[in-house]
Amino acid sequence: MKLISLFIVWLLCPMCPMCLMAQLDIFPTPVSVAPGTGSFQITKDTVIYHDQISKSAAGLLRHQLEQSAGYQLSLRQGKAKGKSVILFTSRGVHADLGEEGYTLEVSPESIVMRANNDRGFFYAVQSLRQLLPAAALSGEMVQGQVWEIDAVSIRDHPRYAWRSFMLDSGRQYHTVDFIKRYLDLMAFHKMNTFHWHLSENLGWRMESKKYPKLHLVGSKVGKEQEQQGYYTQQEMRELVRYAAERHITIVPEIDIPGHSEAAMLSYPELTCTGQVAPSSGHSTNIYCGGKDLTYTFTKDILDELCDIFPSPYIHVGGDEAPKKNWVKCRYCQLKIKKHELGNEHNLQIHLMNHLADVLKARGRKTICWDDVLPSGKAKGTQAPALRDNIVIAWWHNHGLSNKIVIKAVQSGREVICNPNKYTYLNFPVTPWKRYGKNRTFDLADVFKTDAEFKGLTKSEKQLILGWGAALWTDFNVPQASIDKRVFPRMVALTEYMWQGEQTYEFDDYYKKLKTSHYPRLKAMGVDVGPALRGEIPEGFGWD
Repeated sequence: MKLISLFIVWLLCPMCPMCLMAQLDIFPTPVSVAPGTGSFQITKDTVIYHDQISKSAAGLLRHQLEQSAGYQLSLRQGKAKGKSVILFTSRGVHADLGEEGYTLEVSPESIVMRANNDRGFFYAVQSLRQLLPAAALSGEMVQGQVWEIDAVSIRDHPRYAWRSFMLDSGRQYHTVDFIKRYLDLMAFHKMNTFHWHLSENLGWRMESKKYPKLHLVGSKVGKEQEQQGYYTQQEMRELVRYAAERHITIVPEIDIPGHSEAAMLSYPELTCTGQVAPSSGHSTNIYCGGKDLTYTFTKDILDELCDIFPSPYIHVGGDEAPKKNWVKCRYCQLKIKKHELGNEHNLQIHLMNHLADVLKARGRKTICWDDVLPSGKAKGTQAPALRDNIVIAWWHNHGLSNKIVIKAVQSGREVICNPNKYTYLNFPVTPWKRYGKNRTFDLADVFKTDAEFKGLTKSEKQLILGWGAALWTDFNVPQASIDKRVFPRMVALTEYMWQGEQTYEFDDYYKKLKTSHYPRLKAMGVDVGPALRGEIPEGFGWD
C-alpha cells in the first residue's frame, strides 16, 4: 500500500492552493482523504449538535475551541438545524469503521462527524483539531484569528488495536504533570496505550501499602535529583482517570525477575543470598527464583497493581535476567529439581507462569518481553509451555530480523511489536554517551522497519496486536530533554501503529511533517529535535 499523497491530489485539482494541502495533512495519515471546495468558518454563532453517544466528544471540542477563540459555542443534543453547524452523529455509520474509526465531512455549511462510539468521535475531533490553524493548539486565546477549515472528506480507522508509548519512570522519576502532558500528546496522535515502566535497578516508583519499604527506600536508590521519587496510589489512580478521558489505557510494568535492585535493596530477603545488594543499584542480582517468598511477594504486588490499574494487561518484564546467582543458589536448584525444569531458563518460565496464573485469576492478560521465549541456551531440556494468557512483547531486532514475531504468532501467541532498532526513542539520532553509531536511528531509518511480516497467514497476522514506541531513561535522560528524543520520530511511528503495512515515500512525508505538523507541535510547546543525521545544528546536544 502507499501513503496518500495530497501533493498529487493538488496537481489534479487546480482549485486547491498549496496552503490548503498543508492544512489537510493529518498525522497519522488517514485511510482516505478527499479535498473539497470552499471552507467552513467557525464563529460565535456556530452551533454544535450531538447525540447521546457523542456527548463527551462534542463537549471536548467546545472546550478546546473556547480556549483558543475566547467564546463558548452553543452545545445542543438532537437534530441539527440552521447554518454553521458542527454535527456529531452515530446515524448512517458503517460497521466496518469498528470501535475507533470515524468519518469527517467538512463543507462550507457544516462539519459532520460520524462514528460508532465515543472513541471514534474522539479521534474525529483530533483530526479536526489538526485541520484548524496551528494556533488553536496552544491552549491560549488567540486574538484576530479566523477559525477556518478547508472542505474535505475523510474516512479513517486504525489497522492495529494496540498503539503505545512506553515511558521508563523507573530509572528517572517524571512528574505527574509531565506524564499528563504526554498523555495529551499521545491522544493527539491517536495512541491508545501508555506503557508505564515503574520499577528498575535505580528506582521503585509505585507506593505499596503491603511492602512500604519499596517506595520509602527503593525510590531513593538513584542519587541524582530526577532519580528520586515515587507515585502515591492516589496519584496513579488520578492518572488512570486522566488517561481514560483521552481513551488511553495505562499498562503498568513491574519488571520480574531482573531489573529489580531497588526492590532487593528494600527487602534483601528477596535475593538468593539474603544479603543487601550494592547501593549503586547495579549488579547481577535478580529475585530468587527458588524461594517461596518470591512467589508470595510477586503475587501481592500484582494484586496491588490490579487494584489500581483496570487495564486488561499487566506487564511483568522478564527481560535481561542474568542467572549466575541461580546456578549457585540452593533454593533455585531445589525448585528446578522439584519441578523437573532442567535449567535456570526454565525456572524463569516457571516463575513467569506463576505471574500469569495470578493475573488470570484477576481477569488480566500478562505481557512479557521476548526473552521468555525458548532459548538456544536451554538445549537438551524441554521448556515448560508458557501460559496461554501471556502476550509477547518483541524488542530484540538485531539485524532487522522479525523472526521472533513470526515464530511466536505461528505458535498461536499474541505479539506486540516494539523492536528496539527503530522504536526505542532513547536511541539518539547521532552517537551520545554509550550509544554508539549502531544504536542510533533517524526519521528516515524509521521507514526501513519491516512491518509487513511476509509469509504469515491472515489469521496469524491478526495475532499481532500492534506497535509501540519506547523511551528508556538510562544514562540519565533528563525530563527536559525528552521531547527532542521523542519528536518527530514518534509521529512517524504512529503511521505503523495506525496504518500497518503501508509503505511511504519518505521525502514527501518529511516535507509534509515539517510544513504542516511542526507548527502544531511547537504550538503545543513541544521541543522538536533534529530528524536526520545531516541536520544536527552546530553545538546541539542530546542532554
